[in-house]
This record gives sequence, structure tokens and C-alpha cells, in this order.
Amino acid sequence: MANPTRRCAELGLVIALAVAVTVGTGGVAQAVESTAADLNNDSYRALQKLYRTNPVAASVARQARGVLVFPNIVCRVLLEGEKYGEGELRIGGRAASYYNSFSAS
Repeated sequence: MANPTRRCAELGLVIALAVAVTVGTGGVAQAVESTAADLNNDSYRALQKLYRTNPVAASVARQARGVLVFPNIVCRVLLEGEKYGEGELRIGGRAASYYNSFSAS
């Protein structure tokens, strides 16, 4: 059986790539809980890992106007399948603004 924590971590990296070209923020509110420095570091590390393991992602990101990165998505599998994450919109390699996302099934 797949590890839910690992699946959530992989989901965070996939989200970073999926929104790299279309920098939409629908369903996402501005985040304030994590410190900016922590989120900047986590986002940078998540993107570097993604680019090392998937050269196509690096190519897409170079063509994008910005990349929306959610480096840590926390899943609560036992109750409602809730997911929460904080992320940042990176433009030109720097954080432009911060967001959070929440979903429940």
C-alpha cells in the first residue's frame, strides 16, 4: 500500500509543475501562517528537487511567467481526506506573494 505522506509530498511537487505555465490563483487565499523565510527556503528546495528529477519541469518553468509552489501539502487521510498547504508565487526566481490552499472530500 502506498504511503499517504509520500503521496502528499509528491502531490506538492506535481502542483508546482501543473501551475507553472498558467499562473492562476483560483480557490487559493493569501497565506500568513508560515514565515516567509521558511516558505522561501522550502519552495526553493522543492523546485530544485523537481528540476533535478524531471528536466521537462525545468524547461516548462523557464518558459513560464511564474511558478506557484506548494512545497508541503499536509493530508489528513483518516477523517475527510483534507489537504492543506502553504505556497508562494515565484516570479523571476523570487517570491512575489504567498498563498494557502485547503480542500476536503
